[in-house]
Amino acid sequence: MSARLQEGGAGVPPAASGSRPVRRSRRVALLAYGTRGDIQPMLAVADELDKRGHSVAITVNRNLADWATGSGLEVIPTEPDVQAFLSSPGGQSMLADGRLTAFAAELARVEASVNQQIMAASMRCCEGADIILSTIVSSFRASAIAEATGIAHGVLLTMPFAPTAAYPQVLAPIRRLPSRALNRWSHQLMLWLWWRSIGKTQPEVRALLGLPAVANRPTPECIRQICLYSPLLSPRPADWRHDQLIAGSTVLSDDLRARLGESGLSAELQRWLDQGDAPIFFGFGSMPVADPSALIEQVRCISRDLGRRALIGAGWSHYRQEPSDQLCLASHFDHDAALPRCRAAARRFTMAALGRPQRPFEPACPRWCSMSSPTRDSGAGACASWGWATASRSASSAPSGWRLRCAGS
Repeated sequence: MSARLQEGGAGVPPAASGSRPVRRSRRVALLAYGTRGDIQPMLAVADELDKRGHSVAITVNRNLADWATGSGLEVIPTEPDVQAFLSSPGGQSMLADGRLTAFAAELARVEASVNQQIMAASMRCCEGADIILSTIVSSFRASAIAEATGIAHGVLLTMPFAPTAAYPQVLAPIRRLPSRALNRWSHQLMLWLWWRSIGKTQPEVRALLGLPAVANRPTPECIRQICLYSPLLSPRPADWRHDQLIAGSTVLSDDLRARLGESGLSAELQRWLDQGDAPIFFGFGSMPVADPSALIEQVRCISRDLGRRALIGAGWSHYRQEPSDQLCLASHFDHDAALPRCRAAARRFTMAALGRPQRPFEPACPRWCSMSSPTRDSGAGACASWGWATASRSASSAPSGWRLRCAGS
């Protein structure tokens, strides 16, 4: 579906040899929502659908709407301003807490104050649509709109989310559970906790749509799902339904990246990369860092211990640091151009990081990658608490997969 879906998608049947499927133009409503890492994969999908002759409208949180409009697609701004939300005292407290329940509760509080504006943008996007595609965050709202209008609804996911007995729910704090039954139960538990917080806005959503109130949560896990990540990172579980598919990861095409004004590297970043050995990339996605100075000092210590330069993706954090021979800060740049020139990449485990395209040279993939034996055996997906990255701890305390790629051992 995307601009360049990586080969090897599982569950998508090939076209019959010699046949040419009959296609007609569809109106597609894509209810995207979140940070840059959540929006970007959906924008790539929307652009490819547009190239294939379909009419596409996409909602984008208003702090990213101007950027997304550069794509030339029909972009509908929606609340809330996610950057302002994450930078607020409540957002910073939620990030420091680190629990899904804390995130869901704070997001529900913010959404409740702008619920009618979100619904107005969502309904405008869905006008005349043949199909609604949502993310998991917008799935409850999309399910209600689909129920009220009779429009087909599918969910696009950038991580494994459908219940399975093969592994615990990917956002659960426990990576291994003692039985397959407990693995499956963890998925239902996390969905219930999510609904308990986010579901507080649903009575108003259903009332605005003229729908009766419901006592039980919707079941987005039962809706057709298309996963936008490589099956090499997380193979398709055998107990998934037939309509839960893995299509491959989305990548911005060169054409789309150019329209968004992010082609290539700045002269300053190009010069810094040319002046020394391959650096380690440290990315924190769109998550504002509470203490940028302390983080830079930690990265400096890690870089010194490993004998490597460091490239920091600034994202939405505000750093006050001049570039040096050993450390460079860059806000917006073409990751496809910069990351192949890096020795390794370390990224914070966030929804935004999950939404970025996966690459084989990124050993610090989200922790769900390490659930599959191909990535686990290769050392990819190495995870560690940021606590090991302090001046008093050497790089030898990092996971083996991380040491292997950063130190060249």
